[in-house]
Amino acid sequence: MKHLTIVVLTVTLFGCASGQLDLYNAEGKKVGECTAGYDWHPYGVKDSVDWLLNWCAQQAIAQGMEVARVSEPAILQKDYSYPKPTAADYWTKKSSKAAFHANIITETEYGYILADIENQFYLRNVDAQKQLEQGEISEQDYRQLLEESALIFYGD
Repeated sequence: MKHLTIVVLTVTLFGCASGQLDLYNAEGKKVGECTAGYDWHPYGVKDSVDWLLNWCAQQAIAQGMEVARVSEPAILQKDYSYPKPTAADYWTKKSSKAAFHANIITETEYGYILADIENQFYLRNVDAQKQLEQGEISEQDYRQLLEESALIFYGD
């Protein structure tokens, strides 16, 4: 039983991370928050969380939210750049994993890439859902957009 508990605990903790970034205005009032979490993301998971928290905060600022400071300033001060893929126009889960295991990109870069492509995948799917709900596209068009999104996300 003790061995099973350790295995279950190890499996549940492996590749999991979450974070929260509170956004404050000039008067010190909390005006928003960003949260991020990943499960089953064994490499670069903390980097993915930080990338998504930064993206969220930058979106809030770009949309006009008055943000004078954040709970973890270091998250906004990092350089989240990563190299462009050499074999295609964009990264996919498959190509980024191969590049990481071939030591072409670092674990940190891999975390940033995964966060970016997962975020794009999510946003494309949400946009397709909105278009369907607003009657702008048919069910068939919606399914096609989801298939294209999955292909871009996962790779061939």
